[in-house]
Amino acid sequence: MEKENIYNKYEKILNAYKKLYNQHEELLEKNETLAGQNQNLSFSILELKSQLEIFQKEVEKLTAPPLSCGIFLEMINVNAFISIAGREMNVSVDSARVDGKNLKKGDRVILNESLVIIGVLPVFKEGGVGIIKDFVDDRAIVEKEGMSENFVFSFAKGIREIVEAGDRVRYLESAGLIYEKLPKTQISEFEIKEAPNVTYEQIAGLEKEIEAVREAIELPLLYPEKFKEYVLSPSKGILFWGPPGCGKTIMAKAVANSLMKELQKKYPDKKIKSYFLNIRGPEILNKFVGESERIMRDLFKKAREKTKDGGLVVMFFDEMESLLRVRGSGISSDVESTIVPQFLAELDGLESNENIIVIGASNRYDLIDPAVLREERVGKKIEFPRPTEVGMKNALEIYLTKPRPVPISAKYLDKTNEAYNKNYEILEKQEDVIYKKFIPEIVKHIYAKEWEFYDKQLKSKMKVSNKLGDIVFISGKKESVYFSNLLDYAMAKFFVDKAKLEAIKRFVAKKEDGVLMEDFHKAIEEKVAETKKFIKNIAADPNQASSIFSKKTERISHIEIAEDEITRVVESVSVGHYL
Repeated sequence: MEKENIYNKYEKILNAYKKLYNQHEELLEKNETLAGQNQNLSFSILELKSQLEIFQKEVEKLTAPPLSCGIFLEMINVNAFISIAGREMNVSVDSARVDGKNLKKGDRVILNESLVIIGVLPVFKEGGVGIIKDFVDDRAIVEKEGMSENFVFSFAKGIREIVEAGDRVRYLESAGLIYEKLPKTQISEFEIKEAPNVTYEQIAGLEKEIEAVREAIELPLLYPEKFKEYVLSPSKGILFWGPPGCGKTIMAKAVANSLMKELQKKYPDKKIKSYFLNIRGPEILNKFVGESERIMRDLFKKAREKTKDGGLVVMFFDEMESLLRVRGSGISSDVESTIVPQFLAELDGLESNENIIVIGASNRYDLIDPAVLREERVGKKIEFPRPTEVGMKNALEIYLTKPRPVPISAKYLDKTNEAYNKNYEILEKQEDVIYKKFIPEIVKHIYAKEWEFYDKQLKSKMKVSNKLGDIVFISGKKESVYFSNLLDYAMAKFFVDKAKLEAIKRFVAKKEDGVLMEDFHKAIEEKVAETKKFIKNIAADPNQASSIFSKKTERISHIEIAEDEITRVVESVSVGHYL
């Protein structure tokens, strides 16, 4: 019985222990859960604290006073001299944030509410645009673009070394600083150059035109007192008209050079400078409203500036009909309705003592607005016709003998040559071959209505016509066109250069030196074929045909092309034949 009681007590104690153990385990498990929750709460608290700090900073930013921005000018001891909206101030620098030694003139700086520099901003990219007119020590006189106001500005760091008078620059007026050199505008592309070294002696075959130019341009400038005495007012401009390649541009360059020399002779105590401004009509035209007129104003303004110190400027308007076309004739726009009045206003504003010569060039002056061609404006008109035989001869003399005579084949001076002894006089000098043989034969080939050549295969002489076609007018009338009707002085240079090239090629291939008459004939035939191809391309276009045959007053319908019955070929034959 007693044993049983002990056993029951043991069972009770064991059950109580198990119960306590289970409670202990439950408590341990709850403790771990609470520890995890406690850790999560700690992380949440830290995160909320971090967000609170961020919000506090945002609030501080929102409630902070605004920061100022200024332009750094220079350091004065440990302080900085700056400009804020045009107001100059001497302020401190927060050396912990900004190294004052690294600040450059023109830098943008940030200032706190106590006006202490605490940072540097990126490079300033905005501002006004102007043209540098002159320099005053380390500063520049700048004219605002499109205005007549002048200002004196200093330079930001590194700008003074890269700019010169006439450059476009970007400036900040409130700081009085120039920040940047800007690219050239369209007007800057029209560079006024010193007069080219071209003389009247270099222009062949235009003696009559040179005399007319001297009379119209040089006399009024060299003897203004006489014109005043006789109450004679010269035209303010002159028009060179005629086909392309007939000497209009080179004549304008020679005018600038000749005038400078003549004025220097008349006024030996003065230093006379002559300038040449070459203006091509299409380059001025701009799609933006008012831009073409602005360019025209700036061109005349640029010319006037060069004459202030006694200089002479020749303004050469090439392709004048494309710029100053008859008003109301525009196809896609009526830009001529504004550019013509602007040109007339500038031309009428020229004074006789400004030494500005306006020269226009055109191959269709009938397309130029009549107001431009009035007598007191561009009233003097000088025609530059296609070269005559005498003019072509003079041009060939220049290209064959200047700067030295062209090398000729030694065969021409070989007295043992059978062809010379049989058919021709003996030539002693190289110049005799050029003047007595080359030039007459070239001119004869160019101007002949028919040209006779030797066909090596047929071993006989053949004839071909130099006729290119017939111009057919609206009335039905026809007029024959020959190669000589489309000559220009540039072709003379082409014939000579082509012959020289053939001589070089022959030397490389056969070691035979010197030019042959055959080389000139080949060059002429090449140009004849090229011209005929060109005529074919424009044959059906009356406008293009009229621009080529600009002297005709009757309207052209079309051009009928002449076809060669015989193929035009220049064969390599004996030298004697071509003499």
